[in-house]
Amino acid sequence: MSNSINLQMFSKGLYSSWCQVIGAGPDMLFDAGEGAATAIGNGLTNIEHCFLGHFHGDHTLGLPSIVGCRNMAHGTSRNIETRSHNKPLTIHYPGEIVGTSGRESFADLRRFVESRNRNWLRYDLMWHEMEPDETVSIGTNLAVRAFSMEHQKNGLTLGYAVIENRRRLREQFRGQNIRALKTANGWTDNDVMEPYEKNVFSYCLDSFRFDPKNIAGADIAVMDCTFLDPRDRDDPTHFTFDESFALASGAGVGTMIAAHISSRYGRQFRPTDQTYGSGMKVRVVDPDNIFDL
Repeated sequence: MSNSINLQMFSKGLYSSWCQVIGAGPDMLFDAGEGAATAIGNGLTNIEHCFLGHFHGDHTLGLPSIVGCRNMAHGTSRNIETRSHNKPLTIHYPGEIVGTSGRESFADLRRFVESRNRNWLRYDLMWHEMEPDETVSIGTNLAVRAFSMEHQKNGLTLGYAVIENRRRLREQFRGQNIRALKTANGWTDNDVMEPYEKNVFSYCLDSFRFDPKNIAGADIAVMDCTFLDPRDRDDPTHFTFDESFALASGAGVGTMIAAHISSRYGRQFRPTDQTYGSGMKVRVVDPDNIFDL
């Protein structure tokens, strides 16, 4: 599955972050920063799920354009008789918002999105509150699981893991002649195989701390690498590159996508494919350009 996953994303600390995941079931969008609709274009019609990690503006203020432009993009039927064929869009968001200002801010954004589209939306728009450890099915053998991260001080911040349900040979039968075993014992595949979960993609923006089990063995993990120099961090809300690297490599991540890099560093840090002495590949999202994988 991971070999067929493609990413298109933009992430610039303070300004905007969004990530389109293509190839893992229905297209998904993680976060909805400004500029997403412009970059994705007609591909918006293929996005069926948008997962918001928290309510800061650089991760949410592109939502009105995403919802509106998706309505007009090629691939969205304007014919009343065929509108039922248009793909729905579900916006998943953290269910816990601490403090009156946080609740009101998100409520205002939702009201704005709904009010400007209420009378002419050609597809079903749904909203779903997510809680830590909640899992949402997104297709055959695929689900998205939310997990809690430390970042903002006034509300829940969620990371997300795309989980694929797979099957593998039970450990006690590995290295044996499976066909002969099945024949001799009258077994089926269910007798020699076992189900397991594979993390094919994790999204961890923005974050300062979370349990590494949530990205364990992930093929791809988007990590918060806001600071290259820990002396630049005056508030414990974002990882440094070294912290994210240590966390991801220790969790057995295959490829770390270093994102949300602060623009203060200019073009100091632009490697494209390195391992830094570990088996984990590192790709860096240039904060001035769209990133593709």
